[in-house]
Amino acid sequence: MTDRELLDQIARQQSEAAFTEIVRRHLGLVYSAAVRQLGSPDEARDVAQSVFIRLARQCAQLKSDVVLTGWLYRTTRNLCLETNRKQRRQREREQAAAANLMTSETANPWDQIAPVLEPAMDELTEAERQAVLLRFFQNKSLREVGAALGVGEDAAQKRVGRALDRLRDIFGKRSITLPAAVLATAISGGAIQTAPAAVLSFVTTSALASGMVATTSLLTQSTSTTMNLLNLKTAAVVLAAAAVTGTSTYFVKEHQATRLRADYQSLKELQTRFATAQQQATATIQLRDEQIEQLRKEVAELPRLRGEVDKLNRELDSLNKLRAQNEQLIAEAGKLRAQLQAATATTVTERQAEKMEFEKRRRESIEDLKALGLALRIYANDHNDLFPKGLDSPEFQPALLEAGRKLSDRQNYEQVYFGRADPIVDGVNGGIPHVQSSNTVVVRQREPMVDPDGNRIKCYTTADGAVQTVTESMVGGSFEQFERNWTVNHKPILFVLPQPN
Repeated sequence: MTDRELLDQIARQQSEAAFTEIVRRHLGLVYSAAVRQLGSPDEARDVAQSVFIRLARQCAQLKSDVVLTGWLYRTTRNLCLETNRKQRRQREREQAAAANLMTSETANPWDQIAPVLEPAMDELTEAERQAVLLRFFQNKSLREVGAALGVGEDAAQKRVGRALDRLRDIFGKRSITLPAAVLATAISGGAIQTAPAAVLSFVTTSALASGMVATTSLLTQSTSTTMNLLNLKTAAVVLAAAAVTGTSTYFVKEHQATRLRADYQSLKELQTRFATAQQQATATIQLRDEQIEQLRKEVAELPRLRGEVDKLNRELDSLNKLRAQNEQLIAEAGKLRAQLQAATATTVTERQAEKMEFEKRRRESIEDLKALGLALRIYANDHNDLFPKGLDSPEFQPALLEAGRKLSDRQNYEQVYFGRADPIVDGVNGGIPHVQSSNTVVVRQREPMVDPDGNRIKCYTTADGAVQTVTESMVGGSFEQFERNWTVNHKPILFVLPQPN
């Protein structure tokens, strides 16, 4: 479960288990930062308690984008600065002792950077500080750092690298010059100290009691009560001792005991630093040996790499030649494309001209057939619904002239209706055709026209003067099949065209 999820549980449900888990995760960071800045485990414990009391009170107000590690570190830093202002003389003595330790012959990287680590951290930006805290103070992986900061693993690595370079520059201004690897190892090894189990229990209990019991006023009252209880216990011990041996003697001995405890704690910390320095030196030596071995492998690989480079250069030359040939082929293809486009344009133009010419011929044929149909109607009206015996008969010519059309090619048309459907009536009338149904064909083209697409087309005129254009593909692929009612001896026929949709 993430820190944000735990904080939400604390804010919504007042969950002691969630708060205990938050303290367990981050107490080492807070306690170690306080110890570095204050130099006293007791004072560091009090600061850690105050930090988590503030967290218990303010967790509901923390924004969703706040990184808890950065917030805890910043709060710890502020409380330590307040404590230092109250105990400036003691702080100056500790800094002087740290400076003497830095200049001693047994100084190690951690001893050099520890006294000035917090001021250097203050000079970082918030994003840089969060990256350093997560990566080196809590020893999280780059993936975990990225997850906490809301970025990818690669972005987290770049951010950590930039922050580490920034720290090196800050230390350099303080005459502390360390390689990046040594600086990272020193911070990772020395920045976090394991808080005693008693401190964990004390901080959790007091923070829960102070931060999660009741309303804001009750929170303040509970904190004061807890501190008063602790002070009362201490005062009781002091009074009891004073009653037995005397107040003055007790305070002198208590002062001596406090100094001895502080000296003992300093010795333990010095021993821890020496152990850390030894581990760092061992890690540095191991890293150097690994780098030397890697260099040896790389030197051994040089001949093979040279051969691969020569091979790649030859392949590159061949690739350049192929590229030149490809460019030449592209140029030739461009020329051919231009020629093809020009030829296509010419073909399109010619085809359009052919279509226009065909359309002109088709319209002329339609106009001719309309004129013939009209002339036949005029003739029939003047001759008791009888048709002429042929389009070339002399008696038909006046009707053709009256129709007002001079045929473009009279020989291309023929009259195909030679009698009525009733053969007896035809006999009575001497074989002269009469007007029949309006769907009866009376004139047709002799030869079909062929359009630019190769389609064969014929035009027919019906008895009502309408003109129908028929494509051979429309009638089963054969005009002969379409005109199957005709006979070779020109007996009367009835020719009916398909009705338009």
